Amino acid sequence: IDHFFLAERGYDMELKFPGSRSTVIENKVRIPPDEQRARDAVGSNKTIRLIFSGTLAETTGVFTAIDLAVKLHVIDDRFRLTIIGSGAQHKVLEKIRLLITPRRFIELIARDSPVPHAEIFKHIQASDFGLITYQINPSTMNAIPTKLYEYLGFKLPILLVNHKPWVDFCHPYSAAVVFDAGHFDAAQIYREMMRRKFYTSSPAQVYWEAEEPKLLKVVEELLR
Repeated sequence: IDHFFLAERGYDMELKFPGSRSTVIENKVRIPPDEQRARDAVGSNKTIRLIFSGTLAETTGVFTAIDLAVKLHVIDDRFRLTIIGSGAQHKVLEKIRLLITPRRFIELIARDSPVPHAEIFKHIQASDFGLITYQINPSTMNAIPTKLYEYLGFKLPILLVNHKPWVDFCHPYSAAVVFDAGHFDAAQIYREMMRRKFYTSSPAQVYWEAEEPKLLKVVEELLR
């Protein structure tokens, strides 16, 4: 191996064998220009749309997302949740379907293979809040979820599990309502969602355009 591309900065800490033969190329988002439309404010008569996108697994927090959506819906029945992503574990998909069957305000769009980015982007653009509810463990603690870049890139307000690196990343933009997954207060989260002014500044360091030159530079050097 002549060079290693690392998809997370955390891999620099976790992997020793690449040494100096490595470049971090993060999973940042490229948003088509026609997708960057203004999002309507959450008003008294507006359906409030939540989205959970990406891999559907217990470790990614899909059941925490469902629990939170159910409790928010009890407080305000305008809430709707879209769960969209791939689920390789059939038991997990069956558990999700069992949980949401009596709850018509939750929509499941699930596949065995990855869902095309264009379809996910369409649902992100139509949503009011994105849910990032990972279980924090050794596989996630040093990573930045791809959908964190996606939600920030679309200026989608986020309901974010309390993990300091992610909270710190969102803080400059007032992008997230932070909560503890194990013992959250849905009423407090709801109040914060309704009163917070999100995205007081535009996100930086979330777009692929910042990563592309690094990738091309390394490839050009290797091909000399």
